[in-house]
Amino acid sequence: MSDRRFVWLEKPVLTKCAEIVLTALLFGILALFLPIRAYADESADAYENETAMRIEPLQDRLAALKEEEIDGILGSYEDMQTHWSRKEVGMLSLLGIVNGHNGRFYPNDPVQVDQYLKMTVRSMGFAPGENTKYWAQNYIDIAIDQKLIEEGEFADYRRPITREEAARIIVKATLMKEEFPYKDPYNNPDNLVRSKIRDYTKIKDENKQYVLQSYEIGLIRGTGDLFRPADTLTRAEAATIMVRYLHDASRVPFTPAEDEVYTCVNPDGTVVTAWPPPKKEVIDAANAFRYIGEKSKGYVLMLFASLDHRIMFTFYESKAAYDKNSVLNMQMGVDLVVVNDVDLLEYPYHITVYDAEAVQRLHRDVICEMFRFWFEDEADKAMAQFDRYLGYAIGNDQEHRIDEIKYNGRLMFFYKAGGEDGFSLSIHSLN
Repeated sequence: MSDRRFVWLEKPVLTKCAEIVLTALLFGILALFLPIRAYADESADAYENETAMRIEPLQDRLAALKEEEIDGILGSYEDMQTHWSRKEVGMLSLLGIVNGHNGRFYPNDPVQVDQYLKMTVRSMGFAPGENTKYWAQNYIDIAIDQKLIEEGEFADYRRPITREEAARIIVKATLMKEEFPYKDPYNNPDNLVRSKIRDYTKIKDENKQYVLQSYEIGLIRGTGDLFRPADTLTRAEAATIMVRYLHDASRVPFTPAEDEVYTCVNPDGTVVTAWPPPKKEVIDAANAFRYIGEKSKGYVLMLFASLDHRIMFTFYESKAAYDKNSVLNMQMGVDLVVVNDVDLLEYPYHITVYDAEAVQRLHRDVICEMFRFWFEDEADKAMAQFDRYLGYAIGNDQEHRIDEIKYNGRLMFFYKAGGEDGFSLSIHSLN
């Protein structure tokens, strides 16, 4: 990339800006008060837990099944010869997780709570057998013991289970055997997935996080943009969910469109993704600025600092100046905060000018381009104010200056200490 004036870097660039340091400290403090998501055990032996080991024989058996075996057992169900779920039902029948009745499977019938619990418990590798008084009691007891459900949670185990209840149970079971892929509460797909579910508000509060996670790892999805939380599952749908629980490759995890996230490819080949915070416009801005470095006459680095959830652009006289001292030779920094916290997103954009003369000479066109995104038809007015502060800094103005101005519905907050050759600017997000 020697013919371009910006590169990707894996490690964050330290700056001398006190505002950035304070922001990083604030992130650390806020992390102590975050609501806890339903994550799997993150210890070193997360993948060697009891549940994972218990279901391993089922997974091995599932992987070894042959088409003729599946076709053979499906022959005992007269209603499964052409059904869309025939393969999944056949697999689970061979594993002893489901069975039919009187030569039929009844794939389109609603699945009852007790039936779904039995399917889940057996998929977890338990085989307690049926209770003589109430056939499902042993499965219910195990479900309670494994904390899939709480005692008394269901007044009637013979009623049909709803889709949101099914999502909660299977996600709990899944997180007992595997690590959840999105562990950062500040950077995860929740906001984006939530925006895709048009009936999200109809999901009960206690089930919302489980439904989101079900989408994200591909266990239960909706139809189109509806999840239909209060609808019931069919026996065929429940069988498909169990196959997805046992066989990761059968899942369809949520995949964002390219412009819905901000992705960095680091020099070592690792991919770092910034998911949209509650205000998605920050991701739109980041993608709009992806090649902004081409507007500079100097050298620009662009990176995602995943530890403190900032997309960063840092500006230098040249690559040699950066190599010599990346901190002392920085001429300007632009930060986009993508942390999953609506309060911190009131002012998500921060510009810190360290060397106003160099910014005017080398990097002013970059700011012009960014202002076109933020301020649209009032970009020239906003740029005039930026130039005014460049002039203060270059002219060694001795006054302390603070200005708050609004263009295109966005507040700009300027601050310059007297005698300094730089200044800072924060820009408001749109409501």
